[in-house]
Amino acid sequence: MCAGAFLLFLTATPWVAGSEKPDSLAEFDRWWQKYSDATGETRPAMEKEGGELAKKRRATMWDLMASAPENAIRWSFPEEYYTALPLPIRAWVEQHVRGLGALLVERNKDGATVRTVVLDDQSWTAWTYGRRLKLSTRDEIPVHGIVLGERMALDGSPLERFPRRDSLWQALRQSEGRKTCPICGEPGRIPAAAGDILFWFDREEHLATTEKALVEKEALPNGEE
Repeated sequence: MCAGAFLLFLTATPWVAGSEKPDSLAEFDRWWQKYSDATGETRPAMEKEGGELAKKRRATMWDLMASAPENAIRWSFPEEYYTALPLPIRAWVEQHVRGLGALLVERNKDGATVRTVVLDDQSWTAWTYGRRLKLSTRDEIPVHGIVLGERMALDGSPLERFPRRDSLWQALRQSEGRKTCPICGEPGRIPAAAGDILFWFDREEHLATTEKALVEKEALPNGEE
């Protein structure tokens, strides 16, 4: 599974869910908290419960990806802990992907809009929100979001803003990418990505300037610069 030029593999202090999440997602988060705090000897006995909760969680996330893709992304399992999950459980949990991919927008026989994202020779039926609902087919644009089975929740912006979690930002700091702001050259402190290119911006204004430029470029007819 493609995750771009930077991959996240932390297993430190676990992230804890917010109370606004659907119950099945929050229940799995509580299990993950306990599993992370447990010793290696006691973890195997917890995996059966984790698998059952992961299956319930998958059904909820599967529906959210199509009905509320923005929330599906916001409530997704933190990518920096994905590889710390027991291998059988990972199959039930969504993955984060990013890169330069194609967005195919078509009408099915019933007249409904169907979106497909193609990235690194893989494809998913995609749901998105915001500005990208107005896009037609694009051959190559920055894409990021979460995938589960044959579905993808595609973020509505070409620039990926990473949640403010110390664990995540620490992992990003250890990965590839310029650590200086691409606008002014000052030391960067705010991570963001365009496809598989990681940037660090020194201030929100410079991040917003870059996002605006990417949005404007994405809005051009396919193939134009």
